[in-house]
Amino acid sequence: MRRFGQALLGISLAVFLASCDQHTAPSTTQTMKNTTSGTGSTAGTGTPAATNAAGTAGTANTGGSKPVTPAPAGAAANLDDQGFVRQWLISGPIAFGDKYDAEQIKVEQFPGEAKMTPHEGDKLKVTSRESSGDAYKDVPKEFTWHKVTLTTDNFVDFNVEYKLDTSDSMGTYAVTYLDAPDTMNVTLGIGTNDDGLLYLNGKSVYDYVGGRALPDELDTVDVTLNKGINVLILKVWNDANNWQANVKVTDKAGKPISTVKVRS
Repeated sequence: MRRFGQALLGISLAVFLASCDQHTAPSTTQTMKNTTSGTGSTAGTGTPAATNAAGTAGTANTGGSKPVTPAPAGAAANLDDQGFVRQWLISGPIAFGDKYDAEQIKVEQFPGEAKMTPHEGDKLKVTSRESSGDAYKDVPKEFTWHKVTLTTDNFVDFNVEYKLDTSDSMGTYAVTYLDAPDTMNVTLGIGTNDDGLLYLNGKSVYDYVGGRALPDELDTVDVTLNKGINVLILKVWNDANNWQANVKVTDKAGKPISTVKVRS
């Protein structure tokens, strides 16, 4: 009888323990699912955020609907009474020597040329084709971006700025930042002596190839400025002799726009 009672007690205890295991197992499984789900949720949230950030930067850099927004130093200046830009950052001169071809102004000299946003004192690293006796060789060069403020003429004279007696077969960059209070349609007037190409917010909007004096009647192109900072990059190559360029910003009627500011 005692043995029967002990056996019955053992069976009851086994049933009780089995019942406990059945309730505990789902609870443990559910906890593991929540942990996995939580980790997956965190990774899932982080990945799209990184993707979106890269996408936004890419859109801005390609000159799409979103403006490029560097932080140019210095106080804002006005366009002059005709709409000319009188503050620039310039860097150069780059020599092309025996490989000079004016048509090549349409080709980037280095990756990301159209998207650069330099500030005063920054460095520009390029390859310059320098003469060495009767031969030429490629030489790595590092130029400093420096500010030019036009107080008399409305154009940059690169021969003067670089203190050159001759600048045949050379090139340079000039950059300025246009700060617009809102999205607006404007007309850019461009003059170059000789060849020129203009980027606006990473996109080529104008080019000219040919030897000429700085024109009195500027070439014009209608563009849209984004609200905020707009990056204007002007490439100017010199076939020979004088080396100059200017840009003005007006409405379509040719009147200067007082609300657009210039930063450099």
